[in-house]
Formats: sequence, structure tokens, C-alpha cells
Amino acid sequence: MKNFRFLKITVGMTTLAGLLLSAVAFSDVLIDPSLRPFALSESTGTARVLILVKGVASNLHPQRYDRGSVISYYKDTARRSIEPLLVSYQNKELTGVRFLSLYWINGALLADVTPQGLRNLSNQPTVTKIYNNKRMSFEPGLNARPARRRNADGIKSDYAFPSIGLDKLIKEEPQITGQGVLVGVVDTGVDDTHPALAGKIPLYYNGEEKKVGPAKDFDTHGTHVSGTIAGGDRQNNLIGVAPGAKIVMAGVVEQGYDAMIDGMQWFLDAEKNPIVANKIRAVGCSWNSGGAPDQEVFYRAIAAWEAAGILPVFSAGNNGDGGITNPHEYPGTFAVAAYGSDGKVASFSSRGPGHYKGQDTQKPDIAAPGVDITSSVPGGKYEEMSGTSMAQPHVTGTTALLLQVKADLNPAQLREVLVKSAVAADGQTAGEWSKEYGFGKLNAYNAVKMVSSLQFEMNTSMFLNKMVLNPMGPKALDTQSFSTASLGEVGSEIDQYNDTDTSRWLTATQVYAE
Repeated sequence: MKNFRFLKITVGMTTLAGLLLSAVAFSDVLIDPSLRPFALSESTGTARVLILVKGVASNLHPQRYDRGSVISYYKDTARRSIEPLLVSYQNKELTGVRFLSLYWINGALLADVTPQGLRNLSNQPTVTKIYNNKRMSFEPGLNARPARRRNADGIKSDYAFPSIGLDKLIKEEPQITGQGVLVGVVDTGVDDTHPALAGKIPLYYNGEEKKVGPAKDFDTHGTHVSGTIAGGDRQNNLIGVAPGAKIVMAGVVEQGYDAMIDGMQWFLDAEKNPIVANKIRAVGCSWNSGGAPDQEVFYRAIAAWEAAGILPVFSAGNNGDGGITNPHEYPGTFAVAAYGSDGKVASFSSRGPGHYKGQDTQKPDIAAPGVDITSSVPGGKYEEMSGTSMAQPHVTGTTALLLQVKADLNPAQLREVLVKSAVAADGQTAGEWSKEYGFGKLNAYNAVKMVSSLQFEMNTSMFLNKMVLNPMGPKALDTQSFSTASLGEVGSEIDQYNDTDTSRWLTATQVYAE
């Protein structure tokens, strides 16, 4: 079994007995409803599933944003958590189950199971949830069409750059281009031969093959997003916010949940990714996982990114009044809404708040240009697209500018700078959150100036306490996770991501009821 090299199982350990005593009962095991027909069938084939087990916290005490110690913590937690299940596997108690991978970033196991194997897993006392390994989706670009602003002089930005103060920054600080900064992108892939991106994609992770390889885009989405982050130059091809930056791409969207989780883990895995694993501090994402019964398997991975020092920058979604799309509601994301050339929020841009564990979260965080955005698409072409996927890379690119100025900014600091430097939308009171714009509109000029002068108070714990709303006013969602732990230790954070809404699941008893 791959990815299990660090696991050493000793049958009969005293810790094993203790773990089993705290196990969940058979009737508590939750099964993805889409697996029920397979579970009750006489199929001779297999289904691919993701398995979550009851979390067992590590004894390690890492400091948040100390990437090496945080990764060791997650690996140790995963080892302790899956140990009983692997003992059962080695003891031949799990016939019909073939384990494929362990994802220490969220403590999940990937397996192929027969109908009998699924039943056997459902009887395991430490198993909590079994997900069908469905396909990820992304926020597609809307109203795609050939770029209208290309002429003999190249491509010029119209409203996008001025609206975020980037034109002013280019005039005053032309050397601030994101030079020397690596940012991550999780998307459909990228065409690294595009003239606007040539030499800017040093590493590409192929989610289908689960290894580093030649870059390619399975769609057009990833190439367009990448162009807005780092494409072009400062003279004749003004499409990229940070044209001096470089992008590390994980092409894992429109593939299985396992590919997404594998790609997320790859950004932190110094063994598989020694070149950049300790350098990425922000990752741009425009994917969603609405087909899952809940989001715990993704919440855990996003939380690991943040704890290890990566700001997860997400599109808020193209759901309009339908609300924030999954898993962008999670408090640890930085969710971006979209507005157009008139400065007004786009009709498609998802309105907040987000909904997480029975509470409302202040999502979106801010808004950025996302209507008729010109950027690169495969084949050396340029297209205009609309969507919060087009807004997100303006923010991701701005993080590259900030990290050029101050390379050691952590996720909490990046978040605070982006929010405090934002400009209120029309009718919005400065500093107040709104469901359309979050805390206001992105302003790259203000953000860079703020970091350059260091004229801001970094009271991270107080700021993060405002991320969650309730009828009595702003408060922290979880004191351990979003207050003291933001500046200190990473505590026992495994079980807190459990989605309390189980209405979209079936219990094992319900699945196998006669």
C-alpha cells in the first residue's frame, strides 16, 4: 500500500485497547447515500471510497505556521487514528477492502471495496464516515468570448487594474511585481506554453497520474486564472496582477475527491515536492465539492493548509442569492466575491453569509473584479470570462505582491492586511461586513503600502474573532482554533471539523435495514 511508509503497527498495543474503547458504534457509521445501491447489490465489481475514522490527537505540540512541526503533527495524528483499522486489515477482518492511500492532511483512507467490503467497513468501531469518491467540480467561467481589448499595442486592462489601485501602484512602485514569489493554484491545469505564461510554471502536478509531469489544461479555466495571477508583463500585456511571480499548479479539478486531497497534500509534502513545499504561502482555488454529504473531508485539509502557513484563497461561488458554495463557507478560507466595471456586485456572485456548523460565517471576505476579465486560454489565445473564479486570482496575485514586500507574512497577517486595506463599496460603511462585498473591495495599492510602511496593528486573535456571526454579535467560532491557537500551538483540531448536520447521510443501520 503506497503512502503507508511511516506506519508501524504493533498488534496488542495498550494504546490500541484504549482507542477501541472510545470507538463509535455500528449504528453511528455514516455512509454516503449514493453508495446504497452498490452496498445492497450483488456486484462483483468495486467502488472507490474515502474513509474517515475517529480522530486521535497527537502528543506533539507544534506552533502554528511552523510548517515542519505542523506536518509532523498531522502525520502522527493520522497514524494514531488509522492504526486500529489497519490492525483489522492485517488480521484479515476486512475482506473485500483494498487500501490504496492514506492522506495524512485529513486522516482519510482511500480504498476500493466490494459490497461485502463496504459492509465490513461499516462494522468497524473506529470508522465514522464513508464517502463515495465523486468528482470535483469548479466555478466555470461565464460568458466566455474572445478578448475585445487586444490591439497592436498589446492587451490593456480597462477597469480591473484601476479599480484595485494597481495602475497607481505600477506607476509609483514598478518594481513590485511579485518577483521571487511562488503561489499555488488548484485548478483544471495550465498551458505553460502560452506566451503570457512561458517560464512561469516551474512545477505541475498531474492529478490523474498523481505525479509531477508536463503541464496541461483539461479545460481553459486554469490557464485563464493563472494569467490573471501572474501572466503577461508590465508593458504590453497587462493581464496579470503579479507578472513577476511564478505558479505551482495542481491540475486536480474535474477528477475524484482523492485527486483533490492528494493535490492539496502535495503542496505540503516535502518528500514528494522538495522544491516548493516550504515556499508556498497562498493557494488560489475555484473548485467546489457540493456533491459530498458534508464537507469534513475538505475542512480538515483546508485547516491543515492554514495551520502550516498557507492562505486558502477561494472564489465565493457563482450561486447568487443561493449562497456561498461548498467548502468556501469554512471560516479558514478567504472567499472572494465579484463585481463589474460599474463597481456593483455581479448578479451571479454568491451572497453571504456562509453556513458552518450551525453558525453564519462572514463570507465573502472581500470582492474583486470578476466580470469580463481578459486573460490567457490554451493555444496562445485570450478570452474574456466572468465569474468569482475571475475575481479570486486578483486576490491571489495581490498576495504575491505583498509577499515580495514582506516574505514572512503568515495567513492571518495576509488576511488582515487584505481586509483592512479594502475600500468600502458604495453604500457600505468602512470596516463593516456586507453579504455582497464582504469587508469591501480589494485594493492592491493600499495593501502594499500598508505592508511597506508596517503602519498597522497586527492583533490577529481579535481580528479572527470577527469571522463568525451570531445574534449576539461577532464572536470566535472556536477559541482553540481561531483565537489563541492562531498565534500559538496547533491544538487537537480533528473532531472540531465534524459537520453537525447529518441529514444528508445514511447510517449503516439504515443502509442495511432488512
